[in-house]
Amino acid sequence: MFNHVLFLEQFERELLWITSLAVVGVLVFAAMLDGKIPGLRFRASPKQEAAFWTGTEVIFALIFYQIAMVIGGALFMTLAAAIQGKAVDDPTIRTSPWVLLPATLFAAAAVLVFIRYIVRDRSGQRWRVLGFQRGDPRNLIPCVISYLLWLAPIFFLAFVVRVWLEAFAGGFSIQTPVESFFTAIDERNYGLLVALTISAVVVAPVVEEVLFRGFFYSWLRPRAGATTTIIVTAAVFSLYHMTLYSIVPLFVVGVLLGWVYERTRSLVFPIAWHAIFNGGSVAMFFLGMGR
Repeated sequence: MFNHVLFLEQFERELLWITSLAVVGVLVFAAMLDGKIPGLRFRASPKQEAAFWTGTEVIFALIFYQIAMVIGGALFMTLAAAIQGKAVDDPTIRTSPWVLLPATLFAAAAVLVFIRYIVRDRSGQRWRVLGFQRGDPRNLIPCVISYLLWLAPIFFLAFVVRVWLEAFAGGFSIQTPVESFFTAIDERNYGLLVALTISAVVVAPVVEEVLFRGFFYSWLRPRAGATTTIIVTAAVFSLYHMTLYSIVPLFVVGVLLGWVYERTRSLVFPIAWHAIFNGGSVAMFFLGMGR
């Protein structure tokens, strides 16, 4: 049986540090929102035109991306198994970088082609409506600062969720890519580590931000207002990753990504923020801090 008192005593020092940093981070971030810290404000790009696509097309894109990942995984696992003369369910096939990265790129390309078809061909609009426009490079500074300020609060939320799941749900599971990172580190599978890092730091930020902040957010924003749109897209973003342990922390991440997009009107900066967040997580995995 899970002993939450013993657990908290074991991590008392870490919890104290995380809680203190979380409080400081939130307070400094609040001052940043009020514009009380010079040089830490976002500079917005020109306002985009309203999106002409439909909510049905947004829902289809969200589902289609999941289907494309399943199809891509099955396709490249089958291909790798045939080339190597192994069974499809062989563990070395499932963890092969020649399966993971091509499957990820396949799904990414599929959903981006679909979004391109909806935006350009069906709606007759320019890429700019998705937020593909230049932004002020100085926006990278508040991107990095806001990430650093929210790192401890996100860790604190993850810690609280972990304790709750251990106490009341009998445990928890982590995301498959995160588990794959730990496995690759333990087994010194450098090819898999490279594939996972590229997927997490390059592919996922681009595709997920085009899908959630570009396609989804741009459709909902004129219909529901900024606050509701940020909350709804963040909720769907967190649920999309399909693990109870990460729902609350990823909801906060989704809110921050929506806030960055709302402030800058350029998809460049949510992509940058997302890449920084995932890159920081990867670095922590290598340091053994994510376990």
